[in-house]
Amino acid sequence: MHLYSEQYNIEFYHIPKNAMTAIIHTMGFDFFNNINPAQVFTVVREPFDRLVSAYQELCVRFKAQTQAREGLCQDISSELVYKIAQVSQESVNLFIEEIKHNGPFESHHLTQKHYLSINTRSIEKVNHFLDFSDLSGEMKRKLNIDISLPVVNRQTKTPEVAKLFEPYRDWINEFYKDDLKLYQRSK
Repeated sequence: MHLYSEQYNIEFYHIPKNAMTAIIHTMGFDFFNNINPAQVFTVVREPFDRLVSAYQELCVRFKAQTQAREGLCQDISSELVYKIAQVSQESVNLFIEEIKHNGPFESHHLTQKHYLSINTRSIEKVNHFLDFSDLSGEMKRKLNIDISLPVVNRQTKTPEVAKLFEPYRDWINEFYKDDLKLYQRSK
């Protein structure tokens, strides 16, 4: 199955935490089996910012989970879920340590490269890598599509949360080094 927009004759390789919802709904993408798109594009995001965003979304979901007392992430303990839900340096430390020792425990922590090489996808088929930080501008410049994408699924981002991740910036850049290369392709 492929995410395809008949209106624009374009296929979209979606990556979680990279404007997927806004693009699918605004541009009329749907799933198709047999397509012959004129172009294939994806949205790439600077790995540090993507991981901070994934953490913040996880905090919101984990808070809801602990309030509802139901399982969300079966791969980690309920004690860890509770601790991560509390935004703090300790919470960020636990989050990073969990990924370091056990690997990504949630789809938003997987590499962007992973999503570009699953099923029938291939990085070589991608014609355009769009920079998440200027998505509407990138759509116009690279795809000749003049569209204003709404901001959806945005957690309240604060510089304070990103500062909590700063001690791990080098580790994040090393862990997601292939994603940094993908991000550079959007430049």
